[in-house]
Amino acid sequence: MSRIDELRLITKVARLYYEYGLRQNAIVERLGLSQSTVSRLLKRARQENIVRVSVVTPRGVHTALEERLEQEYSLNEAIVDDVDDADSVEHRVLLDIGSAAAAYVEAILQPGEVVGISSWSRALLAMM
Repeated sequence: MSRIDELRLITKVARLYYEYGLRQNAIVERLGLSQSTVSRLLKRARQENIVRVSVVTPRGVHTALEERLEQEYSLNEAIVDDVDDADSVEHRVLLDIGSAAAAYVEAILQPGEVVGISSWSRALLAMM
């Protein structure tokens, strides 16, 4: 198979998979290729820069900083949230921190688990 024919097939498989949302087994049936060939061609599409993956981080989401904190401090999970500078009043900051902490606790707490709190700081009260 010539280079241009190979690139044509790689592009066709990539378009069917990424643009049209076909599953690999549907591409196998449609083009009469083996499952391993389709998988290999999709991998080649990325290697040949026919397919490029980019993640667009939404405003206010700081996953790169969270990952660095997790690695640096051996954390299971870090959450970085924006605190609006325009509302730098201490009360607003406490409410923002409390809201983020409450969302995190709600996400990780399993049914039947009990949380014990030994101190009632303003930040914990804001979380409650």
